[in-house]
Amino acid sequence: MILTDFKKESQTVYKGTVHDPEKNDSYKCTITIKDNNHLDLRGYIGIPLFGRTEHWTRVVERQEG
Repeated sequence: MILTDFKKESQTVYKGTVHDPEKNDSYKCTITIKDNNHLDLRGYIGIPLFGRTEHWTRVVERQEG
């Protein structure tokens, strides 16, 4: 698991922990839902100012046929 212990803070914001398996480190994390297909994930140490944001987009699975 890379995302754990998330709690809903508001209608679009969740806070928890993100794990980086390459560095084997865990960080505080905020997920902000932008819309049904996009979210921002911000991992940080201490306060969000000292972190990095990744923009995630839902991948739609293609149906064969």
